[in-house]
Amino acid sequence: MILSNRLTFRYMVALTIIAALLTGGYVVVHDLIKTQENGAALINISGRQRMLAQRTALLSLKLAQADDPVEVAALRRELLDTVNLIEQNQQSLAQGDISALSRQAQMLGDQYRQDCSGALNEDLASYIAAARKLADGPVSPEATPPELAYVLRAVSGSLVADLDAEVDRYQRESEQKIAELKRLETIIFTLALIVLALEAVFIFRPAVQAFETEHTTLQGLNDELRRLSTFDGLTGIANRRFFDMRLSQVWGQGEKEGQPVSLIMIDIDHFKAYNDTYGHLAGDDCLKQVAITLQAGVMRTADCAARYGGEEFAVLLPDTTLAGALMVAERLRAAVAALGLEHTGSLTAGVVTVSLGVACAIPDKSRRPDTLVEAADKALYEAKRTGRNRVIAAA
Repeated sequence: MILSNRLTFRYMVALTIIAALLTGGYVVVHDLIKTQENGAALINISGRQRMLAQRTALLSLKLAQADDPVEVAALRRELLDTVNLIEQNQQSLAQGDISALSRQAQMLGDQYRQDCSGALNEDLASYIAAARKLADGPVSPEATPPELAYVLRAVSGSLVADLDAEVDRYQRESEQKIAELKRLETIIFTLALIVLALEAVFIFRPAVQAFETEHTTLQGLNDELRRLSTFDGLTGIANRRFFDMRLSQVWGQGEKEGQPVSLIMIDIDHFKAYNDTYGHLAGDDCLKQVAITLQAGVMRTADCAARYGGEEFAVLLPDTTLAGALMVAERLRAAVAALGLEHTGSLTAGVVTVSLGVACAIPDKSRRPDTLVEAADKALYEAKRTGRNRVIAAA
């Protein structure tokens, strides 16, 4: 019970740690995905600013060179739309107003807002103002407006370089953050493997060992229970239940192979008188000694000596003829008499003796095993009727 509680506690701790690691891994993967998305969004907007700045310069140059009123109007509208996009992107970056902006993207946005308060913001503001003035002012193909010169100079000089630098910086910061998250992901994965290994060593292995021990103990108890259910508790030899099962097996085998089966039924002579004279404890001891003697007189492993009931015993002899069974029975009778157990209440002898009835049959389908028992029992009765302490064969 203590081992079970200890293993349960370890198991719960391991599950808690694994759950925490899985949660941490989920958070890391989620942040990794959001960082990639938001980093890409920032880089995209910054790169778009560079493209729009170049487009503004191109439209400004076309507008300065155009002389057709319809074309001029179209170029003005397109130039104003482009400038408006530059302003919107600038405001989005400056305010951190990006869809689904995570904590990492907010940090990048904060850095961008700091940058926008510097020279880059001033350059973009000047660039936008010059472009608007070109879009709103008169067109003179003969003369180059100062605003156009400024726009062309800015887009080919420091403005585009600054925008390129911003794109590169956002990309480096995003890649650095992704690398950090991947390292953290590797650490979490390694820790999870370590926890699983420790769980196998300190939880599952002891649990398996405990289960194996319990299984062995349970198997031993089952074997002992089986033994107790088939062996007599007083004498230690097979009981009536085991004898009946064994008789059925031997009878079936004899029927299949055409072998004879012999049975010896044994009864202790004047046992009631023995109990009355020496008491039941002495009677129990007498039963034990007789049982041990009968068990020792059985030579083959296939033979079976069992307590049939009360002071009556049975010896089953597979593949044994009547002559062989009579020899075994006489040997058992002599061995019991040789014990020399005093029995003053016996009318047969001054020591404990037994009467034996022997029967033999070749099993066939027309007869049941009980017929062998009945025949041996009749022979036993005849042995007791004719003076006891003797062996009688069934007719």
